Amino acid sequence: MVMKLTTNHSMDIQSQYQIWHWAFTFLFLWRSFVMPAAAAAPTKIHNQAALPATIVFSGADPDSSSVPGNVTGTISFRTTGGEINRNWRVQVQSLSGNTFANCPRSIPVSSIRVTCASATADGGTAACAAPFNLSSTLQTLASGMEGSGNAKPYTINVNFVFEDSWQFIATNTACSVSLSYQILAD
Repeated sequence: MVMKLTTNHSMDIQSQYQIWHWAFTFLFLWRSFVMPAAAAAPTKIHNQAALPATIVFSGADPDSSSVPGNVTGTISFRTTGGEINRNWRVQVQSLSGNTFANCPRSIPVSSIRVTCASATADGGTAACAAPFNLSSTLQTLASGMEGSGNAKPYTINVNFVFEDSWQFIATNTACSVSLSYQILAD
């Protein structure tokens, strides 16, 4: 017995459409669930400037109106490639360890109170962190959400106040604390 199979090579248009529709649907779903999405390019930080790099003071009467060591500073930078749903933050720490450098007596860097006076982010958000005492570990001065687009400026104004209150013996030698700033953007 011989059996002959015959096939009809011409499919109707609707059948071809359905096959292609299901093939593209399968590929789309496979790409969505199996293949990871491409990561967004990281935000780039540039034009960064941070002052002061060092705080210098000499012992003085802490009841006087001007105690050397009380200084203001500014941290500024720009970003490119920022996105609104990404975070940024600025941190500071002492590079001098836990005590002032060049002092004849040990004075802890924690005697410096760090206060963010203002923070701005063009197109994004900015908020000052709560005041803190300086330490040799990074602490956040300000943070917020990035602005989208290119060359977005950020500015943080900070106050460093030496809180002596007659706790430390006066010295005629200039004591110093070197600072390090870290600017991070997702």
